[in-house]
Amino acid sequence: MTPTADTADLRRLAEASGMVAGIASALAADGYALRVTRVSGLLAEIEVAAMLQACPECLVPKSTMGNILKQALGPMGVQDISLVYPGSTS
Repeated sequence: MTPTADTADLRRLAEASGMVAGIASALAADGYALRVTRVSGLLAEIEVAAMLQACPECLVPKSTMGNILKQALGPMGVQDISLVYPGSTS
């Protein structure tokens, strides 16, 4: 049986989430939640949200985080990151 597109998308989403789990854990220690929301072709969409106890000076610049995430997801073919940071919409 061939997996449906939805099943394949969910597998890629789970794979990407696993590949950035270490980054998500480090961000959580500083009061941020990282969530991979979509992986489509060469693009991954990721959100970083501030929790109540967030440390504003602990979050690296958005461009730096994008590069870190791109490197982490490179082995699965991701070449571009759409990153939503606290206070931004894209």
